[in-house]
Amino acid sequence: LWARDQIFNDWQRFQAARSKIQAASALVAAAQRATQVARDRYAVGAATQLEVIQTERDVFQAEVGQIQAQTELATARAGLRISSGRSTVSQSAL
Repeated sequence: LWARDQIFNDWQRFQAARSKIQAASALVAAAQRATQVARDRYAVGAATQLEVIQTERDVFQAEVGQIQAQTELATARAGLRISSGRSTVSQSAL
């Protein structure tokens, strides 16, 4: 019973991590678009350099979030493999 519950919990953690990856990717794309808009506005004098820098900061933060989501997915995948009794080392790595 404990093993089944652990596998279920790890599966839920894995699914949540996959969703976070999708959300983080969308956030990166949106931040990149906002940065391009700010750069274009700055080029024609409709925005300040500070606005451009802030959007670039937002891209950086979104990319950090994406990396964290990828790490969470890898950790969740390893936990699921362990709780289900599968090896965490692939045969091709040997």
